[in-house]
Amino acid sequence: LLDQPARLVNKMHIRGETEFGGEAYSERLKRTFENVTHTKTCPAWASNVKRKRRSSDNEESSEDEADVFVRSTGKCLGKTDALLSKKLSCKRLRDLIFEEGKHKKNSFVHSVEFHRESQVLLVSKRRSEINLYQIDGKENNSLHRATFEHYTVDKAHFSADGGWIIVGSALYDHFYYFDMHAGKIVKVRPINGVTKSKENGEFLPSPDGKVIVLFGRWGQMYVVSAKTFELMWTLKLNESVKSAAFSSDGSHLYTYSKDGNVYIWDVAMQNYFQKFPDSGCVSGLSIAISQNSNYLACG
Repeated sequence: LLDQPARLVNKMHIRGETEFGGEAYSERLKRTFENVTHTKTCPAWASNVKRKRRSSDNEESSEDEADVFVRSTGKCLGKTDALLSKKLSCKRLRDLIFEEGKHKKNSFVHSVEFHRESQVLLVSKRRSEINLYQIDGKENNSLHRATFEHYTVDKAHFSADGGWIIVGSALYDHFYYFDMHAGKIVKVRPINGVTKSKENGEFLPSPDGKVIVLFGRWGQMYVVSAKTFELMWTLKLNESVKSAAFSSDGSHLYTYSKDGNVYIWDVAMQNYFQKFPDSGCVSGLSIAISQNSNYLACG
């Protein structure tokens, strides 16, 4: 007996009959349909025959584009270079497996950053180390681990040319440079005139490689030379700065305050020329700018 719902099988079943084939079952279904609908015409939705329509001049024309469109998912699933307006599609790849170094306890991840020209990911842990991974989505192999003795790592960034890693801490006034080519760690002395924030030790190198911005305790932003690590000038807000991002050419600096206000600065002119609030923000934490500087995300 065909595997069908019991109520449907009972209608097709003849008393005393133990089994019947597919053709007989199909024929009985057809007769039942005709008895119920009082018609012998096959409904359009059940027909495999391509429907034709006639144009105004009584000539046969091909199927409507809508008919072709809904017949398959080809056009719906086709690739496009543009993002969907209300949906972001993503695919989860293999997670990173952290190799525990000397400090295993309280080894929280504090910052991550991709290299600009290669598939290398920088991961900094508060307990004195940074890690480099080759990201391929399959193996994500560890490339290198550097340890900074007696130093809590709060932030780490690639330099503009990608050859160095700058490491900073909220608890210490000095910095470290890690030479990726030589595998050497260089200590940078504390900068005169700079009072760093003790909240997160945030700093930000410019994409043109000229300056590094350090965040102070009371809304100061210290602009330091990336080559000499000497203080060039100071930008000041009456609000606590939580995050910042440079435009792609390094000419503009976007800062995000704790109160949810975004300031756009002209780095060369040393002042901000635009301010707007992040509506609905309770406490600002992070800001980012797209590579073409057309889009801003903050929250």
